Amino acid sequence: MESKTILILDDEQSFCYVCAAILREEGYRTLCAFSGEEALQKLRDTDTVDLILSDVNLPGMSGLDFLAHVQRAGKKPPPCILITVHEFQDLYPKLQGRSIAGYMNKPIDFHELKRLIHQVLQNHRRDSSEAGGT
Repeated sequence: MESKTILILDDEQSFCYVCAAILREEGYRTLCAFSGEEALQKLRDTDTVDLILSDVNLPGMSGLDFLAHVQRAGKKPPPCILITVHEFQDLYPKLQGRSIAGYMNKPIDFHELKRLIHQVLQNHRRDSSEAGGT
């Protein structure tokens, strides 16, 4: 089975590198971006990104602004898991119209993150195959 590519967007470089190392141990390919602009460029330069893992609070372009750019790009965006220090209910009004597959609060429980990523990718694969089969 082909390994999935995960784009990790977080301005904390140490978090990106640790997260990438943990996910590579699980067999995923990883790309790290430290700003929304860099993440958009990586999406343009990469054939396939299967999942985006994005911090909400970023300097410059926020994680939510980044997702708005991705969703306006025309093709169907990959599923996204948001990472935040905020409570989800505080973010919910800002998420209207955005396609969010899941969220996690910082500090991250990496066992839970791996479980959530696996679940999101399984659901996305199932949804894609159902859409292709109709």
